[in-house]
Amino acid sequence: GFSVGGSPAAMAATQPEEKELFFNCPHVVAAIRSLYLHELKPVGRVVLRRLREHAAEAAARAAGRPIESAVVDAAPRVDPRRLLQICEGSRLIHVVQEAGREYAAYLVGQPCVFVDIDSREDPYPEKLWSELAAYFNRCWLEDVKLPGGRYVCAKMLAGREVPCLWGRSLGQICHIIQLAVSHRRLLGYLDGRLVPFQYSEEYKKKCCAVTGLSFAHSGLRAATMDEVRAGVWTLLH
Repeated sequence: GFSVGGSPAAMAATQPEEKELFFNCPHVVAAIRSLYLHELKPVGRVVLRRLREHAAEAAARAAGRPIESAVVDAAPRVDPRRLLQICEGSRLIHVVQEAGREYAAYLVGQPCVFVDIDSREDPYPEKLWSELAAYFNRCWLEDVKLPGGRYVCAKMLAGREVPCLWGRSLGQICHIIQLAVSHRRLLGYLDGRLVPFQYSEEYKKKCCAVTGLSFAHSGLRAATMDEVRAGVWTLLH
């Protein structure tokens, strides 16, 4: 099972929320295999998140609580350098460098069937989108807060068993959220969270641009450049 690692001196100097998770190759392989089952490409940051999820679920089981009560953000942190070292040192894992500092950790000999969550292709029926739009609006009215990250939001929606998403893999739900933000304009961002697009910061900016109001909620018309120049001249003289 998982445990909290570190030397005694480091542990004594570390706050509880900063403790590191001790994990080994079987933990990593199990995390990657679970991502395969969800049709999610096993990139490093997602493998790291899945390790914390598994650790939080293990802690919930050990405490006699249902795994649904597991709090992932309360789990010890995962050292990304140790994760990469284990992936690169295992004969069961093939590491491929991705864009920037990201990498993917594939299982050797396993077919790679993943959903491209960044794809612009929309293969989903219109009925799904109309039902999802109504669901997002209900969430807003009921003050249900949707996380800002695609993966975390997808996990939340999967856990809530939204009817129009039944039978969809977690990878598909991540893709659906991406399309809802970038293509369908069903969702936007407000204070770092996902909200129905009509309540998002982007929508407010567009409305302000059309009406000539500043985005700072002052209720005043935005000044023209000539008015700005005249105001600066007055201040300097």
